[in-house]
Amino acid sequence: MTNKVIVCNSAALAAKYGANANLIQNGVNRLIAADNARGIQSRYVAIDDAATMQGFHAPPVTNPADTRQNKDAVDAVYGSAAPDYILLLGGPDLIPHQDIVNPVYDGNNDVDPIAWSDLPYACDAPYSQNAQDFIGPTRVVGRLPDVTGSADPEYLLNLLDLAVNYVAGSPASYAPYLGVTASVWSGSTALSLNAIFGSSTDMQVSPPAGPAWPPKLFSRKSHFFNCHGADIDPHFYGQQGTQFPIALDAGLVAGQLTEGTVMAAEACYAAQLYAPAAEPTGRMGMANTYMSSGCSAYFGSTTIAYGEFTTNADADLLCQYFFEAIRAGASSGRAALQARQNYARAGASLSPTDLKTLAQYLLLGDPSIVPVAPPVAAHLIAGAAGEDREHANRRKFLIATGREIVRTKAVSSGRPDRAASATLTQALRTLAQQFEMDEPAILSFSVRNTAGLESVPRALAARAPVASEYHIVTSRRLVDTAPVRLISLLEVEASGDEILRTRQLVSR
Repeated sequence: MTNKVIVCNSAALAAKYGANANLIQNGVNRLIAADNARGIQSRYVAIDDAATMQGFHAPPVTNPADTRQNKDAVDAVYGSAAPDYILLLGGPDLIPHQDIVNPVYDGNNDVDPIAWSDLPYACDAPYSQNAQDFIGPTRVVGRLPDVTGSADPEYLLNLLDLAVNYVAGSPASYAPYLGVTASVWSGSTALSLNAIFGSSTDMQVSPPAGPAWPPKLFSRKSHFFNCHGADIDPHFYGQQGTQFPIALDAGLVAGQLTEGTVMAAEACYAAQLYAPAAEPTGRMGMANTYMSSGCSAYFGSTTIAYGEFTTNADADLLCQYFFEAIRAGASSGRAALQARQNYARAGASLSPTDLKTLAQYLLLGDPSIVPVAPPVAAHLIAGAAGEDREHANRRKFLIATGREIVRTKAVSSGRPDRAASATLTQALRTLAQQFEMDEPAILSFSVRNTAGLESVPRALAARAPVASEYHIVTSRRLVDTAPVRLISLLEVEASGDEILRTRQLVSR
């Protein structure tokens, strides 16, 4: 029985690293041996190898950059082996992110045409670019990245060795935290820290704090950052008014982390795996730097992310759910899966911004790593057989949960597919004026209601109607003191010309 598949493209690996590809294969073999000692049966799967893929009744990947071929190959491997964990080996040079069309792209404010995603690899649905098709993940997936555009094998070898040598920590060792917030989001971050750690009294606020964090804080194993991020940028930024000082500099991370650190980062582009050559100073991004410095699990976004000022929504909730599961003893991969499922289940329907949020957040790290050693339940003391049954039952429940989300959840279309009526357009423009939004863009979406929600009693449905349309209103303020995009977004649920609910989100 295979518990974990380590998926890579061997031809792409050889093309990128030349003779050094053998060193990486040796590192993979060491990880497989370490997994075996931990009771995990792992297997390396070269999805470009015809003989290997014939065993999975699927064609090989012939173009490493082809997203459809890669998705189809991973689906075939999962369908045949049903592994507990899928580890994508390498960055997008080796296994591409999936190319989900960003529902809220407007070309001027939210400028991400694609929400680069590993979510489809975690879903049963076949290849698609529509975010609407991937709301019910069922699989445990993580990515051990290399450095995009770099042929030096040392980075990936280091990450493999860190995975080989990891040791689960005690719950107490993950109780102290480095929790950093942009000053304007102190209320929202305090709610997250209270939910995860039971207290927000140790929250650090930028400004004035940062970017050089003292070792007594930086060496803590739990990191939570609710700051701004920017495209191809190795910094996180704070905010107070119109000032955006650096809250964290990737150049100050190396050598400061404790092995086994877990990071949840709400910032825009926090998990972007860009080529260092694309950055003016040639530096790696925050995610790559954290991983090479001993971080065992990094949860972040590939593109522009959204949250609220004083309450929790979108990025706030997804990162919160991830860290709560980590602290409860989940593997990092299961924590990512549970976070996505909890987020998808939370509301009556999924909006266009919900779809982008689900798509853009991914896990970097070996998904089988368990950062926090879980308590031993009484019914598992009988030994490995009982633990294996418990694990299998949990997997069944998670699969059933993902499929139930698909069956019952009302969800907006993954792309704008209609225009608001003249009456509603005027109401939306009036709302934009009230929120001081200049030159707003309006995108409109239909909602797919499902049999599960349509069966709700009429009296209850009348009191809490589900939207038949979503309307997204966006605008941007120009910032000349930092490279961040300051986007304001109104998410409006409507039924015909009647506005049911409105909430304001801001870019992280």
